[in-house]
Amino acid sequence: MTHDDMTEAILIAQLRQKAETFRTIFDQTLQFIGLMTPEGILLEANRSSLQLAGMREEDVLNKPLWQGPWWQHSPELQERVKAAVVEAAQGRLVRFEATHPDTEGNLHYVDFSLKPVKNEQGRVTYLIPEGRDITEIKQGELEGKKSAARLKAIVATAVDGIIIINEHGLIEAFNPAAERIFGYPASEVLGRNINMLQPEPYHSEHDGYLHNYVTTGEKKIIGIGREVVGRRRDGTTFPMELSVSEVQLEDSERRFAGIVRDISERKKVQEALRESSARMKAIWDTAVDAIITISDHGQVLMFNPAAERIFGYAASEVIGNNINMLQPEPYHSEHDTYLRNYRESGLARIIGIGREVVGRRKNGSTFPMELAVSKVELGDKTIFTGIVRDITERKEAEERLHQAKEEAEVANQAKSEFLAAMSHEIRTPMNAIIGMADLLWETSLTTEQQEYVRIFRNAGDNLLNIINDILDLSKVEAGRMQLEKIEFNLRDLVEKTGEVMAVRAHEKNLELLCYLPQDVPENLLGDPDRLRQVLINLIGNAIKFTPAGEIVVSIKAQPSAGPGGNKDAAQGKTVELLFEVKDSGIGIPADKLDSIFQSFTQADSSTTRKFGGTGLGLTISRRLVELMGGQIWVRSVEGQGTTFCFTVRMQVDPEGKHPQARASADIAGLKVLVVDDSDTNRFILNEMLGDWGIHVQEEDNGLDALTTLRQAQLAGNPFDLAILDCRMPGMDGFQLAEEVGRDPLLTGLTTMMLTSDTRSGNATRAKNLGMAAYLVKPTRRTELYATISEIMGRKKSSPEVVVPLPLPEGAASSGTSRSLHILLAEDTADNQLLIRSYLKKTNHRLDIAENGEEAVTMFKEKEYDLVLMDVQMPIMDGYSATRAIRSWEKENNRTPIPICALTAHAMREDVAKSLDAGCDTHLIKPIKKAYLLDAIENFSRK
Repeated sequence: MTHDDMTEAILIAQLRQKAETFRTIFDQTLQFIGLMTPEGILLEANRSSLQLAGMREEDVLNKPLWQGPWWQHSPELQERVKAAVVEAAQGRLVRFEATHPDTEGNLHYVDFSLKPVKNEQGRVTYLIPEGRDITEIKQGELEGKKSAARLKAIVATAVDGIIIINEHGLIEAFNPAAERIFGYPASEVLGRNINMLQPEPYHSEHDGYLHNYVTTGEKKIIGIGREVVGRRRDGTTFPMELSVSEVQLEDSERRFAGIVRDISERKKVQEALRESSARMKAIWDTAVDAIITISDHGQVLMFNPAAERIFGYAASEVIGNNINMLQPEPYHSEHDTYLRNYRESGLARIIGIGREVVGRRKNGSTFPMELAVSKVELGDKTIFTGIVRDITERKEAEERLHQAKEEAEVANQAKSEFLAAMSHEIRTPMNAIIGMADLLWETSLTTEQQEYVRIFRNAGDNLLNIINDILDLSKVEAGRMQLEKIEFNLRDLVEKTGEVMAVRAHEKNLELLCYLPQDVPENLLGDPDRLRQVLINLIGNAIKFTPAGEIVVSIKAQPSAGPGGNKDAAQGKTVELLFEVKDSGIGIPADKLDSIFQSFTQADSSTTRKFGGTGLGLTISRRLVELMGGQIWVRSVEGQGTTFCFTVRMQVDPEGKHPQARASADIAGLKVLVVDDSDTNRFILNEMLGDWGIHVQEEDNGLDALTTLRQAQLAGNPFDLAILDCRMPGMDGFQLAEEVGRDPLLTGLTTMMLTSDTRSGNATRAKNLGMAAYLVKPTRRTELYATISEIMGRKKSSPEVVVPLPLPEGAASSGTSRSLHILLAEDTADNQLLIRSYLKKTNHRLDIAENGEEAVTMFKEKEYDLVLMDVQMPIMDGYSATRAIRSWEKENNRTPIPICALTAHAMREDVAKSLDAGCDTHLIKPIKKAYLLDAIENFSRK
């Protein structure tokens, strides 16, 4: 080895030792420290933190920081990190708090910072990311040490190539090492000029150098350790070290021996060592946290600039002194004892991550700090590296956060109490307003008066819906919304909801269709009221924003992803239901789709003025769907309609009380023609009728249907039944029925009408045309089955139109089982008059008490069958009155009389409060006449 080789080897060794020292300190530091490009690519991260976090280098290095495993749990954090990189790349220190999960899924809080490193020209060349776990639990390992080791200096000893050329530059010898280095076999280079192995400018200059030497003796080509560039067979270039000497042979011809060493790896190693040293120094000099290195006797060895800033000492004032100079009592006196115990017993009490201690500055002031201490072995020496962070601001922020949390909880409680109180105060007069409007609607009115009453009835209902939405949203936000888990029948719920909403749809001449395939489980366990609320919100929203066309509600069953997952689904224990509510309305702009589920938001503020509403319905629906283990989303094209989709997870009730309807043989084999211009409705009818063994043929207009009916009759294969849609373009259902009635060929064909047009007189018109039935969409499966069975089994000679029109939800039956003597406890005169008016045309007797105390006295003096108890009254409230009545009944061995609470309190806990007081049921004001009469009817039958 030459002198220059030895010098270079020593230089490399010194660089390597310095880099390894920095590397060792860096890698064994337990908190996360790294180095990244201004574009956010993570180049370096200390190994210790990676090992603690269970990560591999390839997971994080050479990748954008925001794509690292730390942020995968939160897209918002990924965006925050990306924004922080942009800001830091502009030369600003960025610092923020983030979260990341540990290996067991526990969420940790991290104080994260990005500090720019600038070159002499002021340009940001690197970013230093640092992260420290600030979770309250101070023990255990910190899973957030994000790092990896990037710099693996691989120093390979090059095998030298030996090449001999003559004085003309022609190659005469080319050993195997040269073949490997240049990629040429010897046969391809022997006899050719050596400049073929050289790129420009060496290629052109080489022969000139050689000629000068031969003719003048100028030794420009002779020398040891020259660094030049070689060219391989594939055209690539590489750095090489070249030594050339003249060789004297017996034939007296001049020859030159070149020793070629590929120094590509050595160049890489040297560059890597320089970069490593620069990086370690950049981290040391620019770290936000103090980095202090001490000996095993407590003597300070290194003290970085951040430590100078935090403690107020210059490094020269601290290095060589005991570390306890930076600690107040009792830490000052105890520290040397900890070190001595560690040296003698190995007890690592001083080693750890995230310990909170107190530091002392040069001016004598103390401050809270977070300390992480790690042990570093350097040969036969043991040193300790401490990372110190001043957490004064964090402690102050935690205190402010704690106070803010307490204030928020108090404010949230006050808000709930205020909303409950306001709900009661608003509902009490609304009970009289809405009730009296309903009573006025039942009187003889002029057309103009009917319109006036219709408007303020609708306004009252809309106001009530807004109050209910606000209460529901408040309950969800306060975490007080609880779901029931009761048995219910899905088909019954969907079809009844469709009946109720059809009234509103038909007012706008819209078709409302409901499709529940036979393979969807019907008997479920869950909260039917909340599921109905979501459906009503979405269907009502579709009706509001659909000026013409149809609304289709469909349900599908799909594999469950809930507890038990597909295993439970396969065993029939759970099901995930996909609901779709599709309309042909105005649609939603693409840039508004993400915001429509926010509170008090609609796609366009102008729609609020045009269509009304607060925008709370979709927000509440989203919260309810999430509570039911599902999600909700929307697809829409502006001007072409909207489809709201949501999923819920339900338990299947195999022993449900409502067996699914199956076909029987009485209608199987019938031949039926379905005539409807709606593809969806034809599909639904085809599915239903096909399940019952009926042969179905379809037509989408009246003229083609008439042709099909006549052709089937002439062919001797007539239809048994024609199901006609009322409203179709061209020839509508009534016109088609008239043509059928006038055609002798079609005499005896049974027809029935399906319609979304509920105008009075249509049923009479259907009867006059000889139609067998008149059903209103959406058609219930059981209703359609029963109607077809009845009309096809009835003699054609005595036609009577079956008109099972849906009654409004909650409508009372036509008569009661018996007359009741009712006691009404109500302090508001308007509500007294309202209840009296509701019962005016019934055979019930009503007594009125002005307050709870009077109600208890009257109850003891007379015999009553039912008590209607307002819960908020002067002197004695309804809860106290109910408890007094129940106590008196028990003391006198009396059979408990039904007590129905009437209240403007709408919270679920209010219902529980009424039941706990002894009430049998709970009606929420404003109370519709139909609901009250229904409740009384139920009690009269008991």
